[in-house]
Amino acid sequence: GRIEYLEHNTPITIGGQRVNPRDLVVGDGDGVIIVPEDRIEEVAKYARQEAVNDKRGRRKMYEQLGWALDDTVQVD
Repeated sequence: GRIEYLEHNTPITIGGQRVNPRDLVVGDGDGVIIVPEDRIEEVAKYARQEAVNDKRGRRKMYEQLGWALDDTVQVD
């Protein structure tokens, strides 16, 4: 195989989802999400809130089980 450069900063479509230049693409073992550029700040705010709430919930479980608290349950 050869790789040929065609263009950059051009919208593309992946799996039926349009991805524009400067959109945020995030993936993990469960899948991929595309956050439009104009919603990144809002999504980041709620993602952080969910992460903090998740850590707090896991911390309570650790405490109930008598487990030592580790970095995964420390809230910044």
